[in-house]
Amino acid sequence: RSYIPPEYKNGCFMVSLSDIAREVKMDVSVVSRALNPNPDRHAVVKKETREMIREVARKMGYVPNRTASFNGKI
Repeated sequence: RSYIPPEYKNGCFMVSLSDIAREVKMDVSVVSRALNPNPDRHAVVKKETREMIREVARKMGYVPNRTASFNGKI
């Protein structure tokens, strides 16, 4: 059996926040805040930056990881 990386699911590679951050040349925390549908009021990302990050994420095929989004929220 050959090794399958954990990000490989359903026949395709999953795009991570770090992949998007690398593409837009910004920190992962900025990308995370820009993609968060319910952002913290203290975590402000400029509208232009947020739109650009969301467009890049869409083009890259980013799908939020539901398991990761519930981490520690019990």
